[in-house]
Amino acid sequence: MSVKTKNELLEEIEQKNEEIEVLKADIEKLEKYKKYDEIADEVKAINDSFIRSGFTEQQAFELTKGAVTAAAGRPTLFNFKEDMNYGRKERGSNTENGNCGIFSNRRNKE
Repeated sequence: MSVKTKNELLEEIEQKNEEIEVLKADIEKLEKYKKYDEIADEVKAINDSFIRSGFTEQQAFELTKGAVTAAAGRPTLFNFKEDMNYGRKERGSNTENGNCGIFSNRRNKE
């Protein structure tokens, strides 16, 4: 076993620290992929559940797509943040509640 100089040891430490950083980045990437895999498993389970409930595969796909879109917070018919006129207030509009105005008037009168 050879004796290492201080500079050799410092260089080896630096190399090991670089390896650690690369491994940390790999762990972070794998954790992200694991999260995506878990989400995909959930979406597949939702789709399969629709099919088991009697929907056709196409119907199940459309229902699943709608559920995922709604969960992601993207605009749909029932959760527009702004009404159909790009945020302009019109009589009966209820955009401050997150409704697009189609069903909001009936709900607010009750």
